[in-house]
Parts: sequence; C-alpha cells; structure tokens
Amino acid sequence: MTNEVTLLCWRCGTALESIPVPLSRLAYCPQCRADLHVCRMCREFDTKLADQCRAELDDVPHEKERANFCDHFSASSTAYVADDDSKARAARAELDALFGVDSGSPAPRPGESKSDAARRELESLFGMDEGDKKKGPQ
Repeated sequence: MTNEVTLLCWRCGTALESIPVPLSRLAYCPQCRADLHVCRMCREFDTKLADQCRAELDDVPHEKERANFCDHFSASSTAYVADDDSKARAARAELDALFGVDSGSPAPRPGESKSDAARRELESLFGMDEGDKKKGPQ
C-alpha cells in the first residue's frame, strides 16, 4: 500500500493522476488547461506573506498563476480550494426575506404554461384583475 497523494489542479480541482510527477514547467491541467508549475500549486505558496512565498528567493515570480522556472517548486496536494458560496446564498436569502421575495418562480396552474404563470404573477404584482385585462390599455 502506497501513501501517494493525488494532486488536484489548483484552478478546477481535477485529479491529475495522468500527469507525471515531478511536474514539468510545461505541465497543464487536461480539464481547464491551466499551467501547473505555478506558485499557486506550490507548497511554498502562502497568501499571508507579502511576496506569497515561504522560500527565500532572490527573484520571486510576480505572476502566481503562470508557469515559471522556480527551482524551489514542489507540488502541493492542497492547492485546490473550492469556492464557498454559502455566505452569498445566506445573504441572498436574508434580502429575499427582507423584501418578501419568494426565491422560486410562480407555480403554474394545471394546464398553464410557465410563461402564462409568469404573466399572471406580473399582473398580480401590478394589481391588474381580470376586468382590467379585458378593457385593454386606456
């Protein structure tokens, strides 16, 4: 049994099992085509530091997401960080509740199309009743 860790693309999270290790400067993700020999994929990458690198380098690469020639590069298995949109969803739910917005679309009645249901919802929003529709625009 080996303790091999699967590398994931730093950009999209695709498993990089087919990519030879150590990563060459020309290696790229087969899914999103992102360069892999990049600062963002390195164990020394640290966003808490000014130059974002823990290695003591004379010439730190400025573009952290582009392939570079850094001799200190060592691929990190924790480079991929999934987007967390839970805060955005919670904020949207609070706004919807504040303004009384139902986040779902209006449910169609039996035999009614989605577009007819949307029109009915729009007309009820503007206070149009059946009599107003028959009269037409004034």
